[in-house]
Amino acid sequence: MLAGVYPMACKVHVCTNGSCRQLGAHATLVELEELASLVEPTGVCTVAQYNCFGLCGRGPNVSIDWEDGRTEMTSGVRTTDQSLNVIRKATGVQPKPSGSLITRLQELRRVSNWEQMLGKAQEIVDVLDVSSMERRASAPLQLKYDDALAQVDHVLREAPADAHPRRLAEAVRRQVIAARACRPPSPEVEDIFVDDPETWPDDDLAK
Repeated sequence: MLAGVYPMACKVHVCTNGSCRQLGAHATLVELEELASLVEPTGVCTVAQYNCFGLCGRGPNVSIDWEDGRTEMTSGVRTTDQSLNVIRKATGVQPKPSGSLITRLQELRRVSNWEQMLGKAQEIVDVLDVSSMERRASAPLQLKYDDALAQVDHVLREAPADAHPRRLAEAVRRQVIAARACRPPSPEVEDIFVDDPETWPDDDLAK
């Protein structure tokens, strides 16, 4: 910290609900927590989850609430640089993360992007599931299923073999293929939802 520069006391709220969650709010939350911890004295800037700001589709949405009553909203916080800017704006101090921390946060973002792609694939399937079997078998809708498979296959190409996103992608791929063929998914994958980590496959399921 520069001599004579003192951080402003504040709380940073991150929406982790609905579309913000699907747009990578978890990665944003972790980034902001890590970066706020670099500002001395520790605890002058705290980070907390928030339910919804009513700005769905523009997220992840982040609110800075200063101790003196001022508040400022920032939408679309999807990169480490943007998270750095939020903490700088919130505290008046530029955090100085180490190279290893930047690498870890960038990897977190990479995994978050994979999860978003898998979430989009599931969204396509969810939308098409309300169509009749005849429509789902039509060429236009089959192309939409192909789009979903393309999202999943990108993750399968990029994610390491032992990485959690790969196991999740394999499960989602089985869901898409089953939906594309107009048949229900097998029991071991039907209850897996990308936006609910508690349902994600574990190591035993992947074997």
